[in-house]
Amino acid sequence: MNYTTARLSTAAIQQLNEMERDLSNSTGDAIILVAYKKESHPGDETAASNHPQEGAE
Repeated sequence: MNYTTARLSTAAIQQLNEMERDLSNSTGDAIILVAYKKESHPGDETAASNHPQEGAE
């Protein structure tokens, strides 16, 4: 499987930043989250079904 950097909306980036902050606060560590999307290939049924909102902006 191949993964590429996910293109996120401004709202999704804000959510990601909030999750980083919450996890950092609860763990005491500097947490950085990275968003990738799975590239779908013919016959790969799981790529689309795992992330129904993928690409929504």
